[in-house]
Amino acid sequence: MATTILQLSGKVGAGRQVIIPTKWESEILKWSWTLKRCKIKPGVRSQLKEYVQGDVNGQHYLLHRYIMELEHGASEMQVDHRDNDGLDNSLENLRYVTRRGNGQGAKMKRFGREEEDIGLTWNESQQNWRVKWRDSEGKQKTRYFTVYQYETKERAKEEARLLNTQIRDPMTGSYKIIQLPVI
Repeated sequence: MATTILQLSGKVGAGRQVIIPTKWESEILKWSWTLKRCKIKPGVRSQLKEYVQGDVNGQHYLLHRYIMELEHGASEMQVDHRDNDGLDNSLENLRYVTRRGNGQGAKMKRFGREEEDIGLTWNESQQNWRVKWRDSEGKQKTRYFTVYQYETKERAKEEARLLNTQIRDPMTGSYKIIQLPVI
């Protein structure tokens, strides 16, 4: 999807560039937008997140939420930046997620892990990947992918990720309630 660069003005964000969807450029440019800096953890200066904020018809908005509401309609869910860059507000980088899903994604990004790895655990002593989820009755299920079965750790991880992406809802980060055949 096409994107446009928006130049910010103001004390804090002067000269900063923000990526926005070209599709919504005229709607976004009707309003004034400024940079907002948030600390992830109080007292930790190096852990600042930057977002763009503004007032739309007298209502305070974060730009990423405004774009998602324009594109998909209002939602109670949170808006997540897939790449953890609050200045990249392209539609490909934004998604609605649950609060839990947003927290999981942020945690994975901080530790340099991929999004597909949420819900995967490596057990060194048993040489296997574990995927956990809940079935339609709410019972916790587990499936293991061993190096013995798949020959390499990487191949076992690929198979575990494949299952994980089938059972995990990409919009919310939570697990779909499904029944899988028993192996």
